[in-house]
Amino acid sequence: MAVMENCCCCRVRTACLIFGSLYLVCSLWAIGDDISSIITNNRKTSEEQESEYNDLHQAFNDIGLTTTREQIVNFINIDFYITFGNLFLSVFVAAFSALMLYGVHKAKSRFLVPSLIFYPIDTVVRVIFLVVHVANLGFLHPLSILLNVTCLGGIVFDFFIWLCVYSHRQQIKDQLVNHEEWEGNEKFSM
Repeated sequence: MAVMENCCCCRVRTACLIFGSLYLVCSLWAIGDDISSIITNNRKTSEEQESEYNDLHQAFNDIGLTTTREQIVNFINIDFYITFGNLFLSVFVAAFSALMLYGVHKAKSRFLVPSLIFYPIDTVVRVIFLVVHVANLGFLHPLSILLNVTCLGGIVFDFFIWLCVYSHRQQIKDQLVNHEEWEGNEKFSM
């Protein structure tokens, strides 16, 4: 497989540190947001839920997204259950991102392996979440198209992050095989 030396304007080690930090911060934010969403949704009365459905249905129709009230109700209910899956995934992303940061910082390739395995699984699960929403709304619904484009952009972005982590892991393994000194090796410099 292709191994990159640079990612855009920096070394893959630096890119791994940047992406790992972003993944860690965003997953911690997602954990807090998901917990808040679950608590808020469980505290809603049936009148508040009906009001939310009606308000969202009216807002979609006002901006030209023709949807039925049933689609809105299904979308919100499905999204509530997907929040539990997202919370579960976010916990693992946070843990594996922390391991990745440690592995990059200490040049230990085995700490990069969980990220290399889990990030593709995370992407597949998120695509499944997207398919569930698209099945509810229809493929050509404007909201589905927006979700599809966003997911596709995320998949492309995730692939390059995965490739950076893979490339850095290969660099660490090559460095260990060649018995090079860590401090004097320019390919690991920031």
